[in-house]
Amino acid sequence: MRIGILACLVAVLALAGCGAPESAKKPGAMKAALLVAGPVSDKGWNGLAHDAGVKMSADMGVEVSELQTKSMGEIEAALRDYSARGYDVIFCHGNEYGEPALKVAKDFPKTHYVITAGRVSAPNVTSLMYGIEDAAYLCGMLAAGMSTTGQAACVGGMEIPVIVGTFKGFELGAKAQRPDMKVTSAYIGNWDDTGSAKQQTATLINQGNDFILHNADAAGLGVFQAVQEAAKSGKKVYAFGSNADQASLAPDVILASAVLEINKAFETVITEIRENRFQGTKRALDITNGYVTLQINPALKDRIPADLLKQVETAREKMVKRELIVPKTD
Repeated sequence: MRIGILACLVAVLALAGCGAPESAKKPGAMKAALLVAGPVSDKGWNGLAHDAGVKMSADMGVEVSELQTKSMGEIEAALRDYSARGYDVIFCHGNEYGEPALKVAKDFPKTHYVITAGRVSAPNVTSLMYGIEDAAYLCGMLAAGMSTTGQAACVGGMEIPVIVGTFKGFELGAKAQRPDMKVTSAYIGNWDDTGSAKQQTATLINQGNDFILHNADAAGLGVFQAVQEAAKSGKKVYAFGSNADQASLAPDVILASAVLEINKAFETVITEIRENRFQGTKRALDITNGYVTLQINPALKDRIPADLLKQVETAREKMVKRELIVPKTD
């Protein structure tokens, strides 16, 4: 989904230091590559992929090699290198990997390519299309139901369709709860500048926005810092985490998180490959099939009115039954 900072380092997660079992190192074990476009220390999008790789190695005996990329040329080179070396599957963590994967996949029909947040497919290429809009909608309901100013804001990394769609889901949920709710979106133009994200968030708070949803990867840490500082100054403000359950990063202000079950999807793909059931398709992964969830911070749950919690849960149940359908990014 993102393009981040270069870290020309290959980390073989199947090494003992990552907690992989001996079975992961035996000749003939399944080999998986994991390409990420930003630092796995972001405690969010890229960190989720890293954690999923570690778990695949430990739980499923998969030999996993991880590489961070920074450019389209570097992406294609990495795809070709892993494919030529006989890797069984390459997990490409971001929609920017889609077109390069399609190009390389034609030359390596026996290699499987998995694009997280992708929108492409081929016989040996599948895209995992996460409907984070579902959880963002529920966050919007919480914001509108608790806001004292009638204003909420979203801070994104880059203005790309997946992020725009997430923020649209948030706005739809907010306006469903409170039609006059005002939602503002702002983008900092990158995924790792915590300073810019912090400054942008502080400006939004000063403009009267008392709930902030981010989808900015590592830069999102700056969002949490700004909200914490505003709260300490006496303002009643809250933040929402994205992709991972980020409550532990700022437990005093993160009310809830829109969470993606990356590990569950990766393990499903590995199982399909082993059982010769892999299909190159565009897979819709959302709240209806358990790949997207809303995680409320237990430390702050008692601040949410009981009737609002019930309304949010009712909306979630309607989503699961497909009685409430939140528009997804194409």
